[in-house]
Amino acid sequence: MLTPGDYMVTASAEGYHTVTRSCRVTFEEGPVPCNFRLTKTPKQRLRELLAAGAKVPPDLRRRLERLRGQKN
Repeated sequence: MLTPGDYMVTASAEGYHTVTRSCRVTFEEGPVPCNFRLTKTPKQRLRELLAAGAKVPPDLRRRLERLRGQKN
């Protein structure tokens, strides 16, 4: 439970890009939602494609691996 005010809230999950956004808690009765939409990282997307049996073209695989190296 948060007291009324403005907050910077960060949502994160393994395999997804982290998102931070401003959320306002008002004096209304009941909960105030603060929704997030996380997008999958290239590494997570590649894992899902491979797990599903997809054939990932070599050029796409190299680009995803390069992106993963930049994030670490």
